[in-house]
Amino acid sequence: MDLRKVANCLTLSRIFMIPPFLLCLGYWEEWNWAAVASRLIFSWVAISDFLDGILARSSKKENPLGRFLDPLADKICISIAYIGFSIIFGRPSWWITGVVLGRFILLGGLWFAALWASSQSFYAFLGMRNTLTTPNLLGKATTWVQLILLFILLFSFPQVWIWAGSWAVLAFSLLSMIVYLWSTIRQIRNQQGYSDQEGQILGSLAKVLARFRIFS
Repeated sequence: MDLRKVANCLTLSRIFMIPPFLLCLGYWEEWNWAAVASRLIFSWVAISDFLDGILARSSKKENPLGRFLDPLADKICISIAYIGFSIIFGRPSWWITGVVLGRFILLGGLWFAALWASSQSFYAFLGMRNTLTTPNLLGKATTWVQLILLFILLFSFPQVWIWAGSWAVLAFSLLSMIVYLWSTIRQIRNQQGYSDQEGQILGSLAKVLARFRIFS
């Protein structure tokens, strides 16, 4: 059995859980079982996020698709969950949700800008090991902090927990976004040590960012 495929299936399952999760949130008060179901779905999202990483590492093989799908699934699930909570329950505050969404849009846009600027195929681009294609520890920690706040909201923790969790999400989200952007700019400025293809991608990305006055 190819553990990479199992890990990727677990990752995709998180995305497929979004519609039933939002449905349960919407009927939280009307249906007695909606709260229980939403908590079970959320628990599966968190567990699968933990398991797919273990399986991917256990396979001891390169899994470029998994490196793309895992953070993408995390960001999609978390962003939609935050929007759902803010609309239905009014918590977390919209400014917290806005930071989470802004980070997703900015980093996702940067990733796709690099892909568009390069002449590489999708899978060839995923095979590159740099800031744009390899998740980092701070980014993963940010994901778990964001998940913990959702856990606090789902299981009705006291207000002080929500307050602390919201500030933690704000701090980790902003810090990881700054570190990600700084690392990318540093790689653009110093392309030594990278293959010709990676250097071409970073150089093309610099031109794209300069065009939009994001980097010059």
